[in-house]
Amino acid sequence: MSNSSIPRRAHVMVKENIDKKDGHALLKEIGADFTVEKRQVSYDRIDRTATPIGMNSDGSPVFPIIRVPINSHVSVRSDTEAHLADRTVGDGYVILQNAEMVEIANSICGDRNMNYERMVLLSGGRGMAIQVACPELTKDLSIGTGESGLSEARLTLVDWHDGTGSLRLYFSMIRMFCKNKLPAMSREFLKGQKANRFGFYNIKHTSSMLDRITKAVSIINEAAGDLIGTADIMRKLAKVRCSAASQKALYEAIANPEGKDEREMTGRGRTMYSNRMEALIKASNMSVNQVEGATGSWYEALQAVTYYASHSQTVKGKEEISDDEKRFISSTIGTGALTAMTGAELAIAMSGIEV
Repeated sequence: MSNSSIPRRAHVMVKENIDKKDGHALLKEIGADFTVEKRQVSYDRIDRTATPIGMNSDGSPVFPIIRVPINSHVSVRSDTEAHLADRTVGDGYVILQNAEMVEIANSICGDRNMNYERMVLLSGGRGMAIQVACPELTKDLSIGTGESGLSEARLTLVDWHDGTGSLRLYFSMIRMFCKNKLPAMSREFLKGQKANRFGFYNIKHTSSMLDRITKAVSIINEAAGDLIGTADIMRKLAKVRCSAASQKALYEAIANPEGKDEREMTGRGRTMYSNRMEALIKASNMSVNQVEGATGSWYEALQAVTYYASHSQTVKGKEEISDDEKRFISSTIGTGALTAMTGAELAIAMSGIEV
């Protein structure tokens, strides 16, 4: 079975801000209510042990061609027969269906109030992401006072059908005043014990996948603690004043992550650095990034970084993919999320707070 090539960068279809309790209805609405199956790969081989089925013009025998299977499979959409990858998976690879992802989200939130804010089909079905608001999973996440300090939790599930990644479950904090996103910081990462800085819970596509999903559902309240801990850290940042010089140093570190002297930069590098600094300073002066009760603090300075990461950071991709789609992927599971996390880490280190 041959494979068709697909773009490596995600091409997404997004439905957002749809207040629907029934995730399966939203699944159907975005065209993700299909199933995926594994099909074994095979190749053509001339069977020279069989009885010839004819003769060539030169008198040599013509043997039949048989299909020989190998221990590799491809993921195929059952409805369209489209191959979902340019790679194969092993016999032990377990496919998690889109509908099963909805059931996992439902199980995690249980009888709690929940809202499917976004459901995203990646690369024509190669994967899917679900973003759920379930405020009862976490306590109050507000930083500062008034509406500008309101934050809410988002539970995100991301999965791929083609063997490129595990099922990932994780929390993010979204500041409701401007929709700035900040992934939950893993407690293990903060303690220097683990490299999982984003607090992902990964579930591999193996025979034990269902058992691990059951475990994930049972410990999700503990996982939500990473987000609660992140909010506590942000409250500490909100109490520490950030001078103009420190704010500039924070933005310079984001705009120039390699720490190069401007004299060492290429012309293009200086332009990129200048554009990033301009975007960060502009964001810092925007009213949506100012936080009542935390004026002049490190937390308020950080809002320019999270705003830049969520709304302004340039993201690359295929021309046929819209900027909004690229930005969603970036701010959720890509470079934007990394920028926001890096900004938080820098603010923690530069402010001197204890975590």
